[in-house]
Amino acid sequence: MYANRREAAKALAERLKPLTAEKNVVITGVPPGGAVVGARVALMLDLPFACAGVYKVPMATLPDTTLAVIDADGHVTLDPRTELTRYEVGKLGAGTLTRMHNDLAKCRADAEEPEIKGATVVVVDEAVLSVLLVRAAATYLRRLGAEHVILATPVISMSALAEAERHFGEIIALHTSADTDDVARFYDEYHSPSETEMQSTVHQAYMRQVLAG
Repeated sequence: MYANRREAAKALAERLKPLTAEKNVVITGVPPGGAVVGARVALMLDLPFACAGVYKVPMATLPDTTLAVIDADGHVTLDPRTELTRYEVGKLGAGTLTRMHNDLAKCRADAEEPEIKGATVVVVDEAVLSVLLVRAAATYLRRLGAEHVILATPVISMSALAEAERHFGEIIALHTSADTDDVARFYDEYHSPSETEMQSTVHQAYMRQVLAG
């Protein structure tokens, strides 16, 4: 469907171009892949960018499954199917929370976070096949004061779309897909972005704000 994340970001930026005429719009990206796509979109549209402030809590026995998400304030969102408690995930997620803050500090460098309060905030992910991460991002951003939260993605599964409609004021998806848990099927060149790739791309988007200021 897409050659790579750069091509997906270009297509998504074209669809989101009307937002550049509005005031107080912030693009956010869900790490890692969504942060790379979102940062590229923000750079193409010359809009402020922020990481969405949520990380998947890794489970050693289920590395490819997202059962819990922790946000930058330490709040936990659980998959309703899991038997884990928020306390258990909080303990598991302590290292994830530290890593998140360290990653964000490296990405931001001298830049400040854009103002979320009162803004229209666009949550970008490289593909939405489950809503847990983006739902947690929407909740976190609303807690920061976002006035309107939009989900934007190159591709979303039908089941995720149905559920996402309950959590977002608007959904912009370039393609819908049958249910799958394989993001790679939508990209010819797919790999999980390295820490260096994510930080480099996201850093460029943050630094745009420094230069613009």
